[in-house]
Amino acid sequence: MGKKRTELFVREVTENDKVGYLKISRSEDVGEYVKYMSANSLEEASDFIERCIQAHYTTLYGIFQAKSNRLIGVMEASLYPEDNYATVSYFVGKKYRGHEYVEEAIRSLSTILGKELRFEVHQSNSSSHRVQQKLHSHILKVRGSYFTYCYIG
Repeated sequence: MGKKRTELFVREVTENDKVGYLKISRSEDVGEYVKYMSANSLEEASDFIERCIQAHYTTLYGIFQAKSNRLIGVMEASLYPEDNYATVSYFVGKKYRGHEYVEEAIRSLSTILGKELRFEVHQSNSSSHRVQQKLHSHILKVRGSYFTYCYIG
């Protein structure tokens, strides 16, 4: 397991985070696997955040740098009452990639939710496969070109 750091914190994203969300979520910066999370205007950022806030079983969590309170990434967690796990999609702003922020944030989210986390990863998404390997997640199933990983914190 990676070195425990305290450079980040994770909390629910609110409407007050829309400017920060826009800065990291432009379509050219968001990976092809989570294009639905991209925003190219303040209105699109606000709309996406509001949809997540209004959703019954989906919550948008922000990954924030502790010193600056800057939003550097997000994790969308879908948690249905009948399940003992949350399905998670995520992205980190382009200039914050490669620093193991995602791994730290996923560990924090696991603690917050108290559930196992599952990730659907396309076979060509080598970055997300590396994240899952660093977390020591295990593969639950392979369906077509997608791997379902399970992380238990």
